[in-house]
Amino acid sequence: MKVNELKALVADFQTTRLDDDQMKMVGFEGQGRAVLYNQLAEAYRIAKLLLTKGPNRGAFQSMMEAAGMTVEAKKFEDDKATNEWAYATKLLYGKFVEKEFLNTVFQEFEPNRSAERYGCILRHLNKHNIAVEAAADYMANFTHEKGNALFGIEAVDRAEAKGEGNSKDEKQEQTYLNFGVSPAPNDVVQFEVPADWYDDKRFKSDNQFGTCWFEVKDGRVLLFDRKPLKEDDFKKLATARGKRLYAEHKATQKTLDNVAKASNRKLDAAEKIRAGDKDLAVIKTGVVGTTTAEYRNMLNALGGEAKQDAANAMEHRQYFTDLAGGKLGVDPLKSIVLIKSASEQLPSEEIAA
Repeated sequence: MKVNELKALVADFQTTRLDDDQMKMVGFEGQGRAVLYNQLAEAYRIAKLLLTKGPNRGAFQSMMEAAGMTVEAKKFEDDKATNEWAYATKLLYGKFVEKEFLNTVFQEFEPNRSAERYGCILRHLNKHNIAVEAAADYMANFTHEKGNALFGIEAVDRAEAKGEGNSKDEKQEQTYLNFGVSPAPNDVVQFEVPADWYDDKRFKSDNQFGTCWFEVKDGRVLLFDRKPLKEDDFKKLATARGKRLYAEHKATQKTLDNVAKASNRKLDAAEKIRAGDKDLAVIKTGVVGTTTAEYRNMLNALGGEAKQDAANAMEHRQYFTDLAGGKLGVDPLKSIVLIKSASEQLPSEEIAA
């Protein structure tokens, strides 16, 4: 989304959406709650855009500064925000209002203090990987010993932020689950739900989780049957997959770190030789006859290798961190997508033949 489009989206939410929804909520308690859940789902969608890496984050920071949220903007820039979702909430639910001082009329941004708790709601939705289109239903049907609906979500989020109920083992299990449900490792197969997929006997349309069995025959996969699966059972399977992926990525990280360390050691040794370290004089016999320019080029090459190896290790570490935190969502462009028809599988000239 372009920056100007994003700013227009925020401005529209601050004015039209909030005013319209307020009118709908007056006098209709049940309907009012539904309107609020849908409003928060829209706020969640916009906040996800604001917090997306890239130009959107810069636009978000500039919008905060324009609204006088300079402290928040600075913390956001320095990556020191306690809850970035609270910043998005403050911006979305605040409004510019006209003020007058000494006969001078000016615009001032006014936060909506009663909406501050929505930052906890949005953070919870994101942390638990709730899809935007499912967010309203999730909020409406949320139940917990700490409370139900928005009250319960806020209480749970604040407890999680404080680390309550999150032992080391529980956090590790959540990490495994995040790995297990992520399609980022590129071994997830995706396809559109076939028209005849659902039936009353095997797999009903309200089933979200399921399992299937198949046969590989003559290079093709024959998927024979499917049956529903409880969410807890689905999470067990996902956690088992996540443990395997987690171990693989930990091993990869260790290998990359070792390569980076070895490159640095080689560079350090070469630099000592260049500096005339007597203790390493014997190594010089390997480069006897090498010109100064050639030796300088060799040092540059070793330096380039060390930087690249370090960059590779850092890139994988960030990927590993994002995957562990459940920040890598469904990406149809990177995971495997089944092609539906022969016309999509073959070039046009082959079809014509």
